[in-house]
Amino acid sequence: MKKYSFLFFLNLLIVTSSFSQKLISFENEKAKIENRKFYITIIYDERENKDYIGEINNGLLSKSEKIDIEGGTLKSIGDFLKRNFSKNSNNQIPVIISLQKIEIKQEKKDNIETGSAYVSIKFEPTKGIVAIKDALVSEETNNAFSTHSKRLKKAILTCAEKYNSLIEEQKNKPEINDNLSEIDEKENYDNNEDALEITFNNNDNWEKEEKKKLKKNNNYYEPELKDVKTVGFLISSSILGFNYERRIHKNFGIHAGAGFIGYTAGIKIHANAKPSSLFLNLSWKDTGLGYINGIGIEGGGRWIWSKERNFGLYYQAGFFIINRMDQNYKETQFTDKGLDVPTVVLSYGIGLSW
Repeated sequence: MKKYSFLFFLNLLIVTSSFSQKLISFENEKAKIENRKFYITIIYDERENKDYIGEINNGLLSKSEKIDIEGGTLKSIGDFLKRNFSKNSNNQIPVIISLQKIEIKQEKKDNIETGSAYVSIKFEPTKGIVAIKDALVSEETNNAFSTHSKRLKKAILTCAEKYNSLIEEQKNKPEINDNLSEIDEKENYDNNEDALEITFNNNDNWEKEEKKKLKKNNNYYEPELKDVKTVGFLISSSILGFNYERRIHKNFGIHAGAGFIGYTAGIKIHANAKPSSLFLNLSWKDTGLGYINGIGIEGGGRWIWSKERNFGLYYQAGFFIINRMDQNYKETQFTDKGLDVPTVVLSYGIGLSW
């Protein structure tokens, strides 16, 4: 009986350990590739294993822990790629990115830790070579877990640099004869082990069709969400105010701001994920730090002037339902003049946002 009890306990220990997971932080840092020839339009996930990106095994009876990225692997890497690989030149070609494999490892031997990151990414342009590029980054470190993010980003950038170099190489080769057969075209690239095929797509709606194809697939990421900072007139219930909105969902954001003299905080309901989407703003407004306060219900949007910098004109207008008004202000502006004290007034704001 004791034997079976021990085996049951051991099995329970192993099973419960398998659920343990550690998350690495993957900050959306700025990175750069010189003379970049492409920009990213869509990012989606084709990995066989989407549950985690690595595993730490601390011994036979020790807890085995899975490693994943905080906030979700696809979204975190998608945000990083979109920030650093957006269009900034008309000479760049649009490319769809798909994650093929991501693998994080760490080992410890003789008190020395080794951390590694392996990444495989597929690049699909509108016209040109479709290629899979991979990279392995490995190093000895005092703390492998805390530096996984650094190696993972370096591996991702290495894949992108390899693809960028491939575009440059093909650009410098003699032009391909349009009359060549598909087999003949591929033979021009036999020296490139990563080249899968050459496609010539003259459909102007290519990008739109790709998005439609992937719409029902949960394993794709089309990053459009962008936080917004605004400075302007009657922004944040102030003559001159500043407001910051955090987009936490394609149809939802939270915001807060302050200025001279007032503050506001609330939520915005967006029509879609685009930075220029129309929105409904529901907020608490306070002008004069308690002088007049209440609830704002406003609609608005943004006129984007620069997509690269997410810079443009911000505008909103609606109603301000008054909760409280200072007695002196009420008397001097309304009752002394024989006017009715309003309970609802028009409100608006305009400014520059990025």
